[in-house]
Amino acid sequence: MAGERVAIIGGGIGGMCTARALQIRGIKAEVYEKGTQSNLSSGPGLILGGNALKALDALGVGTDIRKAGVSSDSFTIYSEWGRSIADLNCRSQKDSTAFLFILPEDFLAILKASLSPGTLHYQKELIDFEDNDHNIHLIFKDGTAVSCDYLIGCDGKHSFLRSRLLPDIKLKFSGYTAWRGVLDPDCDARALYTETWGPRGRFGTVPLPDGRLYWYAIKKIAPDGASYEKWASLDLLFNFFSYHEHIQRILEKTEDKHIVRHDLYELEPLRQYLIGRILLLGDSAHAAHADLGQGASQAIEDSICLAKRVKQGHPLKDSFRQYEQDRLSRTSQVAQEMKLFRKTAQLEKPFLCVLRNILLKLLPAKFHENRLKNLFEIETSY
Repeated sequence: MAGERVAIIGGGIGGMCTARALQIRGIKAEVYEKGTQSNLSSGPGLILGGNALKALDALGVGTDIRKAGVSSDSFTIYSEWGRSIADLNCRSQKDSTAFLFILPEDFLAILKASLSPGTLHYQKELIDFEDNDHNIHLIFKDGTAVSCDYLIGCDGKHSFLRSRLLPDIKLKFSGYTAWRGVLDPDCDARALYTETWGPRGRFGTVPLPDGRLYWYAIKKIAPDGASYEKWASLDLLFNFFSYHEHIQRILEKTEDKHIVRHDLYELEPLRQYLIGRILLLGDSAHAAHADLGQGASQAIEDSICLAKRVKQGHPLKDSFRQYEQDRLSRTSQVAQEMKLFRKTAQLEKPFLCVLRNILLKLLPAKFHENRLKNLFEIETSY
């Protein structure tokens, strides 16, 4: 393993965490990102689950991440009328944080500072590669080329590497569209981690540092195929007009220029993450909705799982193979859990929503706590 070089394609959360994990284990890892550093910092807010926080502690950056974010031990679900129907929390678990909310640019800055000098290379868009018996030759759009012993794809749900290695695997449109926005501290809206579930869609609120509030809305595309591309705050306000006043106040105070819209896609489960000397990780391997912060959290969890399998004196490819076995099982489990969560949250028939709300209200708090515990409890020692 000594002297082996690993190239990582993608300089987002998964790419930086993977580089940090490998460098801790003594591996020379470098990251190649097609965008600029400022492009990576887009997005109003980032939600991390307890599993991600444990992994970040193991990577040595957990303390700084916590200082830069807002912590919460609970996630409250409301009915469209504003009544609490479930509280998912980790309050009885000692020294456990269920969620942390942070600005993406702050998170990436802390990760960047933890890496060895010269790790990150920006404006390096991969356009071709060749995997032979001895190494992998990478060709970038700017005409430069590098060689490495192993390649890790952290290039997101629209992964170039995955499309080349597994051309039959396609992203599928989920049928849902999301809107996201942020409000300044003087917005006069309570900042708690919540979701409101009703027949006209889901609406979430997230506290951010300095008193700001990040919100998101998720709605199913209309059966007639109507486009939501031009929807603004007034359209969202009309859609959620029957929901409780807190949501109306948020949408009334959000300027249209601060709203971003994107369709939600899912990746069909892969049967392998390792192809030759190339390993897929993060959204390039298991892209799904980011419910309960598990979009970013699973990529972070990937990195610490990889670090656990990398051992001195063992061929790196054997470590990758063991990692693949671990993660195929775990990501499948999480995907099933998140699929059930979405099906429960996204009911549209009013009478089914009422029935769901009653059943959730009747479930004991311990039931919800155990669900979070199963999701967040991971082994991070290595």
